[in-house]
Amino acid sequence: TEIPSSECDVLVLLFANTNGSGWTQNSGWNVTNAPCSWHGVLCSGGHVININLNFNNLSGSIPLLGGLIDLQILSLSFNTLSGSIPSLNGVTGLQNLNLFNNALSGSIPSLSGLTSLKTLDLSNNKLSGSIPSLSGLTSLQNLDLFNNTLSGTIPLLNQSIGLHNIYLDGNKLSGSIPSLTGLTSLQFL
Repeated sequence: TEIPSSECDVLVLLFANTNGSGWTQNSGWNVTNAPCSWHGVLCSGGHVININLNFNNLSGSIPLLGGLIDLQILSLSFNTLSGSIPSLNGVTGLQNLNLFNNALSGSIPSLSGLTSLKTLDLSNNKLSGSIPSLSGLTSLQNLDLFNNTLSGTIPLLNQSIGLHNIYLDGNKLSGSIPSLTGLTSLQFL
């Protein structure tokens, strides 16, 4: 009763899909009926707002997270997650998506609905294909996609006027660098 059952269902699916019994730290998961006290889960106002399971021996694939409508931070870095990144439709309040240092593959899903996203870090994976349009990411400050096998051209970034850092090295990008006019906060490219 702490959170809606749809959000609890997503957490249970995350545990099942990523070998939760083998996690380094899984206290409370699938043991108590208080998911807001489970390791790495933070709630506010009766909703899950933060999942931080970095360095926790997660393996397997990330399930659909659309039921976590108030999720602001998803941090699953430094694990051995594989498969593709699921669609993030429905997680429109997401501000930080940190999935770096895993073994994720396939293409980056559409991110156009994530208008609150400030940090996108998918570096050190096995992602391929082109970088999707980032035109809806007007709040983006940090774009970290380095050390993948992304190809194609760099999309226009002028709508993300608050961008501080852009890391795209270690890919197979081609074509010309788009105009960066208007990125007055840019500190590192």
